[in-house]
Amino acid sequence: MMAFFARRWPAGLLRGLGLVAVVLALVAASAATAQESYVVGLFAPNLDFKDGVARNDYVKALARVFAAECGGEWDGQSFARPGDFEAALRKGALDVVVVDGEYFAAKGASLVAVGALTARGEVGRPLKVVTKRNGPDALHKLRGKTLALVSSGGLAERFVSGDVLGAEIAARDFFGRIEEVRDVRSALNAVDLGKADAALAFEGYEEGFRVLYTTQAVPLPVVAVASTRISGELLAKVKRASRSLDVSGADLVNGSAAHSDELIRRFRSAANRKKSGFKLELIAPTELQLELGEMVLLERKDRLEVFAGAEPLRLPELRELDALLPDL
Repeated sequence: MMAFFARRWPAGLLRGLGLVAVVLALVAASAATAQESYVVGLFAPNLDFKDGVARNDYVKALARVFAAECGGEWDGQSFARPGDFEAALRKGALDVVVVDGEYFAAKGASLVAVGALTARGEVGRPLKVVTKRNGPDALHKLRGKTLALVSSGGLAERFVSGDVLGAEIAARDFFGRIEEVRDVRSALNAVDLGKADAALAFEGYEEGFRVLYTTQAVPLPVVAVASTRISGELLAKVKRASRSLDVSGADLVNGSAAHSDELIRRFRSAANRKKSGFKLELIAPTELQLELGEMVLLERKDRLEVFAGAEPLRLPELRELDALLPDL
């Protein structure tokens, strides 16, 4: 075949066509490579990473797991501020995200949960209200004090009202001030430095503090799909990978499993809990009527018959009383 073209086409034209073919192949390969690049985003301010480097190393390790399990090139990107994270989501720059359970409960409508991080095999963990060891020794003594609170999705304060305070009083009315901080390390540092009187942190971060209250189990960070590019066979692979992330980080999480819709639902329920409007009232009736049967009035002689068989009462004489007293 090549000999046929060689006899009829100039050698320069053949070389030109060959060069075009090579360029087209390179462009196609580059496009294919671009289509196979994915990004894992991490926004989990309630996990206590030592610093930004540790947080970034953790998400990079997650990306390597997805690359090994799903194929393609995967990169990891961590976020410290909710605004930056949400901007990346809006731009479509993230394919899979790992987000605080609170964030998912509040703003996860557009995300598809496929897994959850675990601590000792559990996808949920209680939060602790902590203060300094020499600080208040009872929850009620925090009234009027300052609470340092991580709010990743807008439900944290309402959760404090509904769970910690039993929906009896709003957190804003109970605490003198609620200081929203960037992450749980900032909250704990604020308590340590005396800038706040109490903080809310996952069980496991309370060492060195006094615990005043333990909440119900709340969801640990959720693994979710954020991009429509993850579909079909790739989605199935991402689901499997999301439930076998054997990566430890933040001195707390050390794996992953299937997420729990029930934990998310219970967290929302506690955050939306309202104070009961039922009030107990003592009602004094203006009129009191008693239903009585027949009333029979006894004659005087009948009334005396009641005492007829009784023995008479005799008072002791003085000499009898003297005999009972000891000699003085």
